[in-house]
Amino acid sequence: MEQPLTHWRRLVNPMYLGAYSLMDGDTPHDLTVKITKVVREQVKGEGGKSEECPVAYLENQKPLILNRTNCKTIESLYRTPYTEKWVGCLITLFVSETKVAGNKVDCLRIRAVKPQIAATVTLDVTKEIGQINACTELSQLAVLYTSFSKELQHNAQIIASKDAMKATLTPQA
Repeated sequence: MEQPLTHWRRLVNPMYLGAYSLMDGDTPHDLTVKITKVVREQVKGEGGKSEECPVAYLENQKPLILNRTNCKTIESLYRTPYTEKWVGCLITLFVSETKVAGNKVDCLRIRAVKPQIAATVTLDVTKEIGQINACTELSQLAVLYTSFSKELQHNAQIIASKDAMKATLTPQA
C-alpha cells in the first residue's frame, strides 16, 4: 500500500487553510465546514507583507482568508452581505486555479451550492426558542428572528416556535 504524499506547505504549519489542505497526494477533495465567526485581522503573507483581510473562522478547522470572490459566493448562497449572518452557515471548499502575477496557482474556492445538512446533525435550539417565547411584541419577535443565522432561520423548530408566538402576539379581530 502506497503511503500518502505530504505537500511541503503542510510542514511549515501555516495559520490558515490553503489549497494544499484539501489535497490527498495529487487528488483534491471537497471540505464542508461551518462558519463560527468572520472578522478583519492582520494577515502576514509569505513575503512577510502584512495586510488586513476578512477571515472566516471555521468549526474544527484552521481559519480561511476570504477574498472578494469567496465573499461574493457566500453572499449569493445565503442572500446577505452581512458577515454576522454568515455565522452558522455551511460552505463547501474546493481546490481551483487562479492567476497571480501571470502564473497559475492553486486556490480555495467556495462551491456555489448550499451543502446539505446530514440528517444526523441536530441543532440545539433551546436557547433560541426560549428567546422567542420571551417576546412580548411582534416587532421584538421580528428583530430577534432576523438576528438569527440563516441556518437557524431555516430550522423547523425555530420556524414553528416563531409562528406560534406570532399567532399569540397578533391581535385577534
